[in-house]
Amino acid sequence: MNPTSETNRHRHISKRVGTFIIAILCIAAAFFLILRDKPAPPAPATAPTSTTPSRSSSASQTPTAEAARQAETTADSLETLAEQDPSRALTLVSAEPDIDRYESLLQAVLRGWARTAPDAAANWALAQIRLDQGRAMAAIFNGANNNPANAVLLAQRLSTQHPEEAGSYGSYLIFSLAHVGQFELAANYAATSPDDIRTNLLAGAYTYWARQQPEQALHAATELTDPAKQDTAFHAVISGWSSLNPQTLTNAAYQFPEGLDRTVALTAGLRSWLEKDPAAAGEWMAQHKLTAKETERALEE
Repeated sequence: MNPTSETNRHRHISKRVGTFIIAILCIAAAFFLILRDKPAPPAPATAPTSTTPSRSSSASQTPTAEAARQAETTADSLETLAEQDPSRALTLVSAEPDIDRYESLLQAVLRGWARTAPDAAANWALAQIRLDQGRAMAAIFNGANNNPANAVLLAQRLSTQHPEEAGSYGSYLIFSLAHVGQFELAANYAATSPDDIRTNLLAGAYTYWARQQPEQALHAATELTDPAKQDTAFHAVISGWSSLNPQTLTNAAYQFPEGLDRTVALTAGLRSWLEKDPAAAGEWMAQHKLTAKETERALEE
């Protein structure tokens, strides 16, 4: 990749890096929201009518009855139950008196439900007034990713129905696809997303990919034909690669042809490596011929 004006691109490197950091933080924040108020979910619209036990009634249960309830309502058992009988699973969760355990169990139910009926699970979650939609949707996409194609369809449908949340749905999808190694599918979804959310989604998709398969991610980034998409993907790869394995990035970047891309990659790799292991990084620099500009940028504060 040969930029038309290396000088101008240098002026924007710091700005680009800042943009990618903000994009990744925004995406990551979607999956670590804290649910402060415990919602009281009703049974699904398609579920038979049932009486939900009062949470305060748990104190009056006998030790034997409470032990039986605890055994029936482990996260794994509820996740499995929700695949076939989400109404029953939700009823069991609604009886949980401990708020922290309740939150964990509800996520398990939504994951299990989404494995077999992602649209129904999403529709139920969207209909809840007090439910933390971020945590709910993250759980649903992390269940729907057992069928990646269906997860993509879910994101597309939700984004069409709620375009103002398209960026969030795309982030949940990309995170969930990366979790099961569907990096190329995540990158393709990001590349074809609307203009106003594409940069953030590309940054997330290629950063996740680079943390697991950096060489493949870099190759995919260079194959993009649109210059703006390629630039976004390239910087995301360098960011993700340098954060986990700066030594291999530095070695790979050293083989790049001279130019801005080599400088950007070497700078990111060496800076991260110097922070993690300054002795080893310093020894590498002493053994390899770098330009004055590359050395200066690597050592900049």
